[in-house]
Amino acid sequence: MYAMRRGCSPSVVATISAPHSGLGLATYSRVTSPLRRYGDLLAHQQLRRVIRGEEPFTMEYLDGRLAVSEREALARRRLERQSNEFWTQVFLAQHPDYETEAILVLRQDDRLTYLIPELAYEFKNRFGGKVALGEHVSVRLVRSDPAEGVANFRVQ
Repeated sequence: MYAMRRGCSPSVVATISAPHSGLGLATYSRVTSPLRRYGDLLAHQQLRRVIRGEEPFTMEYLDGRLAVSEREALARRRLERQSNEFWTQVFLAQHPDYETEAILVLRQDDRLTYLIPELAYEFKNRFGGKVALGEHVSVRLVRSDPAEGVANFRVQ
């Protein structure tokens, strides 16, 4: 599942519908709650204008608005990931004897990525031994320093 998630292309916000490779559809548009994303609010406004028989927004107008909102949304997602990682490291720093189960989810040469499901936290380690992809292993926290952005684990 980890490899499948990494293999999925990210969604694209655009003013022209496009194919959806995962669903096998020739054209695809997604509009969800206008409270979640600015692009969805624009789509609702555009649909409302067309239904009322009003002149739709121009593609240039929509492209300009989306360019600004998508850039800001990317920055917010990045900040959210950094915040989640920071607070996970704070939790770990407060629990120096933390031990749990991790799953080997990616092997790139001698670089391994493990996932701790209960924290939704990924960490990298060079210890591989005979651990197979998907195998569950016991890990112990070695060090966590939120100020440095570091959490190290030892595979038991």
